[in-house]
Amino acid sequence: MLLEIRRERQVELALEGFRFNDLKRWKLGPLMANLPWTGIYIPALDKLIDIDHNGTPDVVFYDGSKSAPSITVPAGVAKVAIGGKSTNFQTMTSDNHLEWFKAVKRTWDDNGKQYLYPIPSAAIVLNSNLTQNPGWSK
Repeated sequence: MLLEIRRERQVELALEGFRFNDLKRWKLGPLMANLPWTGIYIPALDKLIDIDHNGTPDVVFYDGSKSAPSITVPAGVAKVAIGGKSTNFQTMTSDNHLEWFKAVKRTWDDNGKQYLYPIPSAAIVLNSNLTQNPGWSK
C-alpha cells in the first residue's frame, strides 16, 4: 500500500516540485544518487532569457568556443559559455538540454545533514534546550 501511495504522489505531483521533499521525508535520499542527469532546457543559444518572468532578461547562453555572445547583452545579464573552453557546461544535446557537470558522480550522504536543514543560531541562543541538527556545526 505504501508503495502505491508513493507512486501516486510521484505521478500527481511530478511537475510541482515536491519530489525532492518526498524523498527526504521517506528517507530515500540515496535514490538521488542513482537518478540520471538530463540537464536543463535552454530554448536557444545567443538569446536573452527571462528566467524569473519579470519582464527583464536574466541570462544569455552562448557558444563557449567564441569569446562572447553574438548579440548585444545589456548590463546585469549573466553570460554563460557552453562548450569550448568552458569547464562548467560541457554539452548541449540535440533537444536543447544543457548537460551541466555530467561527468561528476552524484553522491548522497545519509548521515542526516542532507535530510535536515540547520537550526538558525539565533534560535539556539534563545532556547538553550535546542541543539544543532546532525552534520551541521554550531
